[in-house]
Amino acid sequence: RVRDYEERMKSLGVTYLSMGCSDMDSVFYGYRKQDLITFGGKAGQGKSWLLVYLTFLLEKVIREKSELTGDTFGDILFITNEMGEEEIKERIDCLKFGLSYERFLKGTLTEREKKRYYRGLEELKKERSKIRIVYSCQTIDELSTLMGLYQPCAVFIDGSYLMEGKMQEGWEKIVYITRNLKRLAKNFKTPIINTTQLKRGAGKSG
Repeated sequence: RVRDYEERMKSLGVTYLSMGCSDMDSVFYGYRKQDLITFGGKAGQGKSWLLVYLTFLLEKVIREKSELTGDTFGDILFITNEMGEEEIKERIDCLKFGLSYERFLKGTLTEREKKRYYRGLEELKKERSKIRIVYSCQTIDELSTLMGLYQPCAVFIDGSYLMEGKMQEGWEKIVYITRNLKRLAKNFKTPIINTTQLKRGAGKSG
């Protein structure tokens, strides 16, 4: 415990993985092994972009930490229930290679951006991304299987409210999913970060 506390002093409270941003680390103390972090909000508020950005930051963190300490980390598991796999890859590419997302979508990247993009993709052949994208995860049991299979260092779920589709929509469903996500985070000792849309409950005043 003495050794653990001395490590905590060096890392300013981060006991597992930094979030890649000192301001967020000062609030959350990085990602802890049994964390469940949920971002809730209405549609179109940028939750998916935030999740992609946090994933991008974490990949940089684990690469740097591996180089410094020699420690090995599992991949980052990114589950997209809302957007397509290619859309997630495109957003990550734009962050990773410093590209304008709007120009990327229009196919009007500058010559400098295009060269940087192509060069970055070539480099991925030599050192693959640490982000493993899964197109869909419908149930808690399926998520448990994926975590057991890949042994990730962290799990990001875009649109956790879309899981358990057989349940009636409402806050009760979100509570059920959230409780089970926390249980998985504790059982696998792996942080889970997810987004959800805030829905009304079954009752009129829910």
